[in-house]
Amino acid sequence: MKLEQVKKAIELLEMTNPNDPKAYANTIKIFNSIGELPTIIVITDTEKKLYRTRTHYDDILFTEIKKISTPDKIYVKSFGRCNIPNSPIFYSSEDRKTSYAELVEGWIEQQNEHNKIYATIGLWLTKRPMKLIIVSSPDASDRKTGYDRYFGGILDNCIDKIHSKDQTAYIEYHIYLFNKFRQKSKNDNKSYIITSAYTNLALYVAGKKADGILYPSVPRDGEGFNFALKPSFIKSSNIELKAVFRDAFVRIDNPTGLPTFQQIENQIESKNINVANGTIIW
Repeated sequence: MKLEQVKKAIELLEMTNPNDPKAYANTIKIFNSIGELPTIIVITDTEKKLYRTRTHYDDILFTEIKKISTPDKIYVKSFGRCNIPNSPIFYSSEDRKTSYAELVEGWIEQQNEHNKIYATIGLWLTKRPMKLIIVSSPDASDRKTGYDRYFGGILDNCIDKIHSKDQTAYIEYHIYLFNKFRQKSKNDNKSYIITSAYTNLALYVAGKKADGILYPSVPRDGEGFNFALKPSFIKSSNIELKAVFRDAFVRIDNPTGLPTFQQIENQIESKNINVANGTIIW
């Protein structure tokens, strides 16, 4: 990896036209033009709690595990932080607060007849360590959160092992990715095309060495973090749904600002999860 290659690639990436049907394919080519795709992979504890939320507007209780697991590809219609259209990924968060925060922008955009929103959240538990690609900054001044101070140190150790003449290229590369993954990108297909291209290419290159990608929560200013896991990881030998909760909120519009959401019902908790037949019992 050479600094000139990285700078040229960044210049081309920033020229991405999200309305171009070939934008994603071109972005993949640009990343490949760098010559290599440096990734930092960490390994988690065996048992890790993950929270995944599904928003819905009908007063229902989902009775099938598949309804709150990786979505079918027909429902994945747009680019996301780590996915492309028709290519689902298992998004989840470290805690309930972060999981809900990731959805609030969507809640603000959507309105329905009764101004009610329902959120069904699943608590999942991993059965083996996850191998995750991390995104952080090699610039210590960028590290404002515990996530970045911890993983930034890991990144520093990796860069220190690189030949000194190539370090500036790696630093430039990782700073660019850091900024892209921290950028508020709701309705910004350009940023999503770039981050999803990196994610898919990095996971492809890593192969069995990586199960997904770990990145901070933009709505929470990096204070929480998220997991984007390959659908192939979501199987009973790797991860299990342990509990499901259903919350109901009412939207309260503010004439001078953003709406707020107030919980209006007691939380409903599942009584049992039947993994064998894929059902949720309430």
